[in-house]
Amino acid sequence: MACHNAIWEVTAKLIASGKNPDHASHEAVAAELTNPLIDGVVLTPGIVATIPELQQVGFHYAA
Repeated sequence: MACHNAIWEVTAKLIASGKNPDHASHEAVAAELTNPLIDGVVLTPGIVATIPELQQVGFHYAA
């Protein structure tokens, strides 16, 4: 699983640090980070809300 919120934050830090030579928009940089995800990876809106949903169907979270 990949968290969209985390990717969005990483994108903001990349842009703020000047690592955006094409001057792409925040949305475009986030898309560049999410488009090449490995087959089978699920992009969630936010992992915090996803964990309880998974726990309800039997998954357990371990840090």
